[in-house]
Amino acid sequence: MDLGHGKFSQDIQSIRSSLVHLDSLVINPRYNAYAKSSKALTMVWLCAVLEDFWKNYLSELCSRVRAAPYTRRRRSAVALSVFYYDRIGGVSDGKALRRWEKVADLMSDLGGAGAVLPLFKIPYDGRTVRPDHLDIAWRLFGLPGDVFPSPVHKQELNTLADRRNDVAHGALTPESIGGTVSVGDLRRIVSRLEEIVEHCVVSATVKWP
Repeated sequence: MDLGHGKFSQDIQSIRSSLVHLDSLVINPRYNAYAKSSKALTMVWLCAVLEDFWKNYLSELCSRVRAAPYTRRRRSAVALSVFYYDRIGGVSDGKALRRWEKVADLMSDLGGAGAVLPLFKIPYDGRTVRPDHLDIAWRLFGLPGDVFPSPVHKQELNTLADRRNDVAHGALTPESIGGTVSVGDLRRIVSRLEEIVEHCVVSATVKWP
C-alpha cells in the first residue's frame, strides 16, 4: 500500500501539465478572463485531488491499524476508535444500567488480543480538507512529529480551502478568485501540497508500517 500517494502523484502531474498551457494564456490579453477563471478552477481541482488522496490515505491507514500486531494496537488504543465510532456514539442511549452493559461490552472487545475488529469508519466528514482534518488524524493514529512540515504549509492549505469554497459555493466568481493568484502562485501551492502529502505518508509509514 502506498497510502494513496501514487494516485495523488499522477493527478498532480496532470495539474502541472495544465499549468503549462495556462502560461500561454495569461500573456495574451484576449484570454485574460478565461485565464483567470482557469486559475480558479485549478484550485478547485487541487482540492478535489487532495480530498481523493485523503479518503484513500485514511482508508489504507485504518487497514494498517487492523493488520498491526495486537501489542502495537494496544500501545495506540485511541486508533481503535475508527472501528468503534458508531458503538461509542450509541453508549449514551438507553437506561443507565443498559449503558453500563454497553460500556462493559465495548471495553471487553477493546481489551482482548483475539478480538475481531469490526468494519472501520474513516475519520472524515467529506468536506474540503483543512488543517483540522490532519490534526484529528494525527491525534487518532498517534502519528509522529508535527502535523505540518511548517506553519506556512498549514496556512497555505487553509487559504486554498477558503478559495475553493468561495468558488464552489458561489460566494465569488471564478474570474475574481483567479485574479488573485498567478500561475507561479499555483505552482507554489502544488509544491506545498506535495510536501504535505509526502509528510503524511512518511509519518503514517513510520507509525503503522
